[in-house]
Amino acid sequence: MRDERAKLKEGATGKSRPPQNTLSARFRAWVEEQLERAQPGYLFPSDARCGEMFGMSASTAKRILCRYRDRGRVCRSPGKGTFVPTTPRPAQPAHRNVDSAASVADIIRGHVQNGLFKQDELLPPLKQLSLKWKVSRSTLVRSLRNLAAEGLIAKIGRHWHVGGVDGPLRPAERRQVLAFHPEDTPFATLFTQSPYAQAFRTMEHHLLKNGTRLTYASVADLPRRAKGWLRTARPPHGLFFAHLAQGRHDALRPLLQRLRATARIRPPEILIAGAPVKNKLRAATYCHYGHVNTERHRVLARWIVEHGYTRVHLWFDPHRARDGGFFRFAKLWVELRHLNETARITVHMPGPGRQSRDAFMERLFSSQPREQIAGILEKYTADGAAGLAKDIRLYRGKLDLARRVRPNEAWVTICDACALRVRNTVLSQRRKPRNVSVISVENDPAFLTEGLSACIVDEYTMGYQMAQALVDHTRVGRSRAGYLKVPGLMLERETTPVV
Repeated sequence: MRDERAKLKEGATGKSRPPQNTLSARFRAWVEEQLERAQPGYLFPSDARCGEMFGMSASTAKRILCRYRDRGRVCRSPGKGTFVPTTPRPAQPAHRNVDSAASVADIIRGHVQNGLFKQDELLPPLKQLSLKWKVSRSTLVRSLRNLAAEGLIAKIGRHWHVGGVDGPLRPAERRQVLAFHPEDTPFATLFTQSPYAQAFRTMEHHLLKNGTRLTYASVADLPRRAKGWLRTARPPHGLFFAHLAQGRHDALRPLLQRLRATARIRPPEILIAGAPVKNKLRAATYCHYGHVNTERHRVLARWIVEHGYTRVHLWFDPHRARDGGFFRFAKLWVELRHLNETARITVHMPGPGRQSRDAFMERLFSSQPREQIAGILEKYTADGAAGLAKDIRLYRGKLDLARRVRPNEAWVTICDACALRVRNTVLSQRRKPRNVSVISVENDPAFLTEGLSACIVDEYTMGYQMAQALVDHTRVGRSRAGYLKVPGLMLERETTPVV
């Protein structure tokens, strides 16, 4: 008995302990060999595949690869895998309890900025959040206290509120926001004919609900009003500009900078919605329709990749398109290629009868300025235009769907009428293909009874974010270019999948 205890004690001290974790050591040696031989951008097998190759669990392989990531040797991207970095990355600190609290605080801060947790509303119960994010209650409470020290949330009684204590306990200050429109475009057009009219109405609702005095005026009236603001050094709380063109933006830029620089109490918040502009104001928030459309297609592309379809069909019909031209719809192809470079994607387009394919493609890519096409197709890679041209398939007359619909495929159409035709084709076949999803990007209310799945912009959250940008732009999510981060919304109805 004493000899066994001596052996255990000797093993505990590590004097003659046999080598352990040999499988992990073999895997680490293989990773080191790949890092020496592989080219930058090399994609490692998945964590599960690495576990199968070396006879260990996927969690062990993930833990080892995460250590290499912390040292800056590899980079890991959610949904894409582990890569050899193109440039050496600095080592990251080891994960400790404080990092867990910081990561939870980042998640809550992002939800507040994206409008998932709205101003003056209660946060979900702590038990629900701890189970959702798989963290302890003490870690969650520590992250909430850090956010309370920043003024982002506040604890009142036993509950946590978004915002400071002043919001729930007493009415907020009487703020003034001025909304300017071009001389030839009244606000009635913005609230009725704009692609995101519901978002603008929601913005107005939130501003008025919070006691904001909303005043509408023409943009030509801004210089006259600015003289009084500069004299008193008290500009309004927020300035909203709709459909601001590039020339008008450049003319007003010095004036807006002076208003922010000479403000005595606080500079005004600036929100500019409409067409894209150059030479942006650093402190202003921009809401560009093209950027909003990109965020929607990014959500749709992520959903398609996560479901693992063998092929993706993108059907564009220019005669039925309402939401922009072909290259705006091609943003979905760009995001799909970015998430999965080897994905099988086919873009269906109606082609001319007697014109050759090369002539048609040349006319298609010359229909818009080269800079605009490059900004869309060459966002992640330099050969985006050539890759899109290879995936385009032209058809004459009507698209023969009965020969093209196969199992485990996703069809994305530009309009609900095309999506309805694909769904009816699947249901009419004798041997119905399984796991076929049909998604539209239009979401026409006239087709709601058909149960078509769609990917849309969350206009209610978009309107809330725009209202918050006019109150305090630090509480909303913005990209590096100053664009508002508007979330997309995937509506899974009866056609995901059809059968």
